[in-house]
Amino acid sequence: MDKKNLTTNLIFISFCAIVTYYLIWGTNGVKTYFTFKNKIETKKAQVKALETEVLTLNNQIKQWQSDEFELEKTARQELNMSCTNELVYQMPQKLKK
Repeated sequence: MDKKNLTTNLIFISFCAIVTYYLIWGTNGVKTYFTFKNKIETKKAQVKALETEVLTLNNQIKQWQSDEFELEKTARQELNMSCTNELVYQMPQKLKK
């Protein structure tokens, strides 16, 4: 009777160990769940940052469309554009801050 109980206990413990392994480390286990949950949170944070950037850029576009001074200022400073008969001086890249 002792051998039968020992065998039954070993089978039960092995079964529990296998089930626990698959519940934690299996393809649909807890570890996989938390890995995907972290990835989802990271992607949500990236989406929020990109939405904020889009709003900022849309505000900047509206400002350029409504204010000629801002449009000309941006064209001159960032695109090195000039009006007719004007000279544009460019600083070497090392000296720009």
